[in-house]
Amino acid sequence: RKNEDGSPKHSVVAFLGKGKVFPMALGEVRKAVSDSDIVVVGMSSSAKLAEPEIAACEEAVSQKRKISFGFYGDTYHCHERAREDAWFGPYRRYADFFLAINQNEADSARNVLVKPTLISVFTGNPTWEDYAFPKYTRAEVRAKYGVVDDEIWVLLSGIKSPVINIVNCGILIEALTGLHGKSRVTVALHPGDKTPVEIYEGLKDSSILVEFLDRDTNASDVLPGVDIVVTWNSSSIAVEAAHQRLPVIGLSTDLGRKRTFSESNTEKWEQVELGIVE
Repeated sequence: RKNEDGSPKHSVVAFLGKGKVFPMALGEVRKAVSDSDIVVVGMSSSAKLAEPEIAACEEAVSQKRKISFGFYGDTYHCHERAREDAWFGPYRRYADFFLAINQNEADSARNVLVKPTLISVFTGNPTWEDYAFPKYTRAEVRAKYGVVDDEIWVLLSGIKSPVINIVNCGILIEALTGLHGKSRVTVALHPGDKTPVEIYEGLKDSSILVEFLDRDTNASDVLPGVDIVVTWNSSSIAVEAAHQRLPVIGLSTDLGRKRTFSESNTEKWEQVELGIVE
């Protein structure tokens, strides 16, 4: 298969959930994999969310003679999701390659993905390049949401766990209560959190103004207008805020650390070590 100039002809079929419930049937995923020569599999943070990725792995491994297959870790510690007792564990010895966000992640993956001929390389995360170029200015965002100049605007980045979201929001409200000056908290719920917003309504019963972004609103569009970002471990919004030189505070709780360990087999927090998060 060649183009007119003699170069190889290729096409890419992409199944992208973008953090939301995967829209395609697993049979469609398997069919696309069986028709492919190379398969790159993402690494979702739980076995439930990873069902389409696991289906892709199963199909690729079943046709290993003709398919080159591997993983892309789009954030820190993704390779830990392929340790022997994790959801990608059954496929760790078949992976031909691992694409990582930095060299340290690429090197660490070799301890988990055990195929002797594994190619593990630092590719970066292309979506992070856009973080330095926000669509809106600080003035435009604050005007849209009615935030005055002397008001401290805090963005709390939610995760998929409503329990941790409620705990973190409570900690933040307590920290802000009694401080001099006006402040408000805007909570950006994670696309993977399907909890009805009404469950969170009780958090509004405080002296601090607490609002929730509409689920159709991208937190990236609000980010340039805020003063401080508060986040849990390994949040992409922290990386985005760092690109825009915004201060980021990380909340570390017993509950959160247990969840981090269950997902990543580590309590290490690279964003703190890199100076992205305080």
